[in-house]
Amino acid sequence: MRQLVERGLPVRFDIIGDGPEGQRLLYTIHDLGLQEHVVWHGRRVPPQWSAACKPPTPSY
Repeated sequence: MRQLVERGLPVRFDIIGDGPEGQRLLYTIHDLGLQEHVVWHGRRVPPQWSAACKPPTPSY
C-alpha cells in the first residue's frame, strides 16, 4: 500500500473490526505514514457493513 501511495495513486484502506493486534496495527499505520489513507471503523454489526464497504465514487 505504501508503494501505491508513493506513486501518487489514490488509495484508501478500510479496516472493519478489532482484536488483540489492533494497537500494533495502528502503530504500523502511523510508522508507514499511511494514516491519511486508512479508515478504522472498529467493530461493526452486519447492517453497518454495507455503508463501510461501499466503493468510493470515482473523481475523474
